[in-house]
Amino acid sequence: MAGDTFGDGLARSLAGVTRLAVLGIGDDLDPRDRTGVLAAILVAELERPNVHVFLTGTMPENYTGALRALKPSHVLLFDAADMGVPPGSLGLLRPEQVKGQRYSTHAMPLSVLMDYMEKELGCAVVLVGVQPDPAMPGTEAAPSKELAKGLRRLKTAVSKATRGLF
Repeated sequence: MAGDTFGDGLARSLAGVTRLAVLGIGDDLDPRDRTGVLAAILVAELERPNVHVFLTGTMPENYTGALRALKPSHVLLFDAADMGVPPGSLGLLRPEQVKGQRYSTHAMPLSVLMDYMEKELGCAVVLVGVQPDPAMPGTEAAPSKELAKGLRRLKTAVSKATRGLF
């Protein structure tokens, strides 16, 4: 999303948030799939009260018990998503946009997990896709310049959307 459109959309998606759970999803050993984990680490640096960050790796469904105990009003999922846009681009994705994916590193499709959390936990669920850099070699330790810029933009958007959260 260009300009402030992503930040505005994220703020609308998090309207009314009282307790936020952030799930960083991805394979930390694969630089092309760890963007969700990196994004969650940056959000944790905000040290916002009532923002709880979980680095879930490739099995976010294993954290539903912790989420049930936390009772968040909103859950924010970060994951790498091939959206056919430049590396570091951000997108708010709907469950139906991830249902058709044939390849995933997750044990359970995110669309199923999102539906479960909304119904069973009674919270709003927002999925943020971060376009990875497909040219990044498998052994690269640091994100590309474009990806790092997108992650900083995501951190800023979350910061603005949770500014009044106490």
